[in-house]
Amino acid sequence: MHIRENIRNIENDATKINRLRRAFNKIMDRVDNLGFAAVANHHGWLEGLCPHGPERDTSGNVQHPFLFWHRAYLLKLERLLQQQEPDASLPWWDWRSEQTQTDGIPTSIFQATVNGERNPLNSFKMMIKGTSSNGEQVNINRFTIMSPRKPSAIRTRQALFASNGMDIPDLYRMSDIRQFSETLRVGWHNFIHTWVGGDMGLVETAAYVPIFYFHHCNVDRIFAIWQTQHGLNSIPSHMLDRVLDPFRMTVKQVLDINSLEYEYASSSN
Repeated sequence: MHIRENIRNIENDATKINRLRRAFNKIMDRVDNLGFAAVANHHGWLEGLCPHGPERDTSGNVQHPFLFWHRAYLLKLERLLQQQEPDASLPWWDWRSEQTQTDGIPTSIFQATVNGERNPLNSFKMMIKGTSSNGEQVNINRFTIMSPRKPSAIRTRQALFASNGMDIPDLYRMSDIRQFSETLRVGWHNFIHTWVGGDMGLVETAAYVPIFYFHHCNVDRIFAIWQTQHGLNSIPSHMLDRVLDPFRMTVKQVLDINSLEYEYASSSN
């Protein structure tokens, strides 16, 4: 069982943060299907497999695979990290915390270099050439960028979400997984992507930015907390056998994080 921790706690532990950086460096150096780029391709260029909004299946039922697909996605990256560093786990970035609303992106992520070397938690060099899933020719060769707004913008947005019944405590009171998923997606999830800015603000490039995974790890943590309150069996039956491409897993197989051999260090938000 692996424990996913708050990255602000990890960055104060030299052993853990150095292990995480080593693991990211190693998978970023790979050019095969066990590398960082191959995983990032699933989400954006060149495959574009990520389902975002609701979809209708062949039987006319509305599917909401967003949270489940990203859970399988994070798991794939985490297991690749663990092949390099067995004790590594994906950390989560609590973008709603008081510290984030004061200081912004954690230092361990935002600093471009560490001891004179490129910080693998900050950026990744995209070398993408080919035809995208929609037939567009792609040729990108540069490091990812972030362009975050002021931390105070997060506090302002939290107040807006709270007034509209879209803040995290409001989400936990939603008993319908479909309402919970969609409100989390269009609210906090989308806002943080645009707040970080740069390549994080574009679906096609977001997954090449390392902070993407720490952001989505927090989304998954919030989902896991919701599940402890509403149960693992609160999913419409027509969604259970939905295949999460390309992971060869179904929604049913990713319902329980304990069966996936991880848990979160904090069960509250």
